[in-house]
Amino acid sequence: MARRPDANESSDAGKQDHIGSKDGASEGGYRRRGYLKLVGSTAAAAAAIGSSATAAAADYDTVTVGQGERRTISLGDGDTLEDTLFDVSAQGANLFIRASGSDWTIRNVGVKGSFDRDANDGQVMRCDVPSSSGEALIENVYLADGVGEDTNKTAINVGPDHAGHIECRNLAVARWSSNAIYAAGFGRIREPGTTDGAGGTIAFRNSYFCNNNIAHLRLAADGTEVENCVFENTSDVPPIPTSHGGGSDVVNSRGIYTGYGDPSQTITVKNCDFNITSSNTNGAASVAISGNHATYGELTTVRLVDCQTQGRIVGDNVETENVGNSPDTTPPDAAPMTPEEAASGGGTSGNSDGSGNTTSSDPQTDLSNTITVSGGSATNLVEYEFTVSEDLEAYEGITAEDTIDGTTAQGGVAGGADTYAFAGEVTDFSSTEDVAVTINGQSVDTAELSDSSGSDGSSSDGSTDSSGDELSRTLRIAGGSPSNIVEYRLDVSDALGEHEGINEDDVITGTGAEGTVAGGADTYAFAGEVTGFEATDDVSVTVDGETLDQTQFGPVGDSGPSDGSTDDSTSDGSTDSSTEKLLLVDGTANPDENSRYRFTVSGTAAKDQERSTVSDGGMPWDSISDSVNDDQIIGIVGNGVDAYRFTGELETIDIRGDATHSVEQL
Repeated sequence: MARRPDANESSDAGKQDHIGSKDGASEGGYRRRGYLKLVGSTAAAAAAIGSSATAAAADYDTVTVGQGERRTISLGDGDTLEDTLFDVSAQGANLFIRASGSDWTIRNVGVKGSFDRDANDGQVMRCDVPSSSGEALIENVYLADGVGEDTNKTAINVGPDHAGHIECRNLAVARWSSNAIYAAGFGRIREPGTTDGAGGTIAFRNSYFCNNNIAHLRLAADGTEVENCVFENTSDVPPIPTSHGGGSDVVNSRGIYTGYGDPSQTITVKNCDFNITSSNTNGAASVAISGNHATYGELTTVRLVDCQTQGRIVGDNVETENVGNSPDTTPPDAAPMTPEEAASGGGTSGNSDGSGNTTSSDPQTDLSNTITVSGGSATNLVEYEFTVSEDLEAYEGITAEDTIDGTTAQGGVAGGADTYAFAGEVTDFSSTEDVAVTINGQSVDTAELSDSSGSDGSSSDGSTDSSGDELSRTLRIAGGSPSNIVEYRLDVSDALGEHEGINEDDVITGTGAEGTVAGGADTYAFAGEVTGFEATDDVSVTVDGETLDQTQFGPVGDSGPSDGSTDDSTSDGSTDSSTEKLLLVDGTANPDENSRYRFTVSGTAAKDQERSTVSDGGMPWDSISDSVNDDQIIGIVGNGVDAYRFTGELETIDIRGDATHSVEQL
């Protein structure tokens, strides 16, 4: 669609300091160019909206919408609208983009000028993917000049018929009076189990939202994702007028608001920054709201993970995990800050062609895994380096400053995100400051990815256990993924201690250990030989750097009597059956999750195999042998009941999960 400019055409970048302000129409020149109306099925429309092309375009088409004119553009299956600046600065100029179907793309589009009260209707874009297997893309779009006074308008509305997936990335959306993005209808539930929405999904990544009323994002559907985005107000939120002529205008600005759904549906918000407070908003304000609605009852769950927030979090259905209060509201590098930047393909999305420019914004790869590194800020470049075990290639957001040498990548992030595709596993990771790392979309602890960080304080040239014995050998377990947590247990003959990557989910007891891997690696130092190993799924096991066949290991031992009997002898050698008790650990209340447990008793203990049961075939970890060492019981229960006979009294009880325990007299 783009063409080279005529010799007498010129283009000046607009000012960047007006974004999100009521005077925010970007100033500066733009090229007036021939424009093919993007309507109907004429040859002109086919030329303008064709098959998807590459993202970066140094020049673009300018479409000037005249005074009182309403320009309508329609996209269907496979259509692409790109490399276009729409100028709506004229009084009453209006623009409506309707996209419905599968595989449509809106890319590199800037809207210049604020909509006034004579364009006081609906939304700029209305989008949906009616097919549950369909997808669409909105990328590198500037909608940050917003609306003027007494204007009721939404930037993007995703309708209730949306059943597929829309990926939205690199957006700048500011100063909208009636929601910046309304994407809740397709997740609406009238009553438990009954929905009048089509249940699609949507994702927002690397985008900037500023001074939007009602909600920056109005969301409700299960599976919705918001990642690496910035939300802020600067006391210039446009009121929503009570009538066309104004009146008692209302400001109630919320970062993320649900309004529909039920708690079984979850919106996940990761690595985002919010600064939406009463002090920076000319009205009511909150970061996130989801609780109990007077009409719809309990609303969708919103999970804030690894976010920084300033402002209120309201409602019982907003969950937080690792949420701080120091937001960095620097717009993501990938979000365009002027309409000209958007139309010309600005931003940092896409793969690097080695020249420092970005290439395809719809990345393709034959490799099965992705790793994304995000963090830093515009004034703080964080450098990183990591290594994988097999193949590695650029995927998205990679520039000339990011390099790949074989299976090792080095790069830097400054408020954006770099994504690589890889095969195998991540074997090592380091960075100059904290960054957020996801593998296949799931957050991971970078300490678990490190082969050499020594996060437990042990040195790589020798470790000691708690008794001070020298542990000269290493045992490394690697595998799993964020969506496939693999549990393992092991025994060694002499002594065992931590070495690298061990965290609170990995437990050492004497010469045995149990733990998990989810895409990283756990390394233990030990003395003697490995005498037992078992895991719930395939993992890589190396001893002193040599890969070992796990089948050569014996089962993890049970030090209780092998014939299933119990030792109930008292200190004088006699037996006292009245002191024998039965401990039951029941995991059936939550058959889809496992529970890990540890008990100590004042006497002795042994597994009671006859009274131990598994329901409905159990779970993979129900096949793992539990460990009994004299007075200590360590185990994992899934959909079943683990039974133990013991003497004396229970001294300590530690259950991690939903399992319950009970004691019966035998």
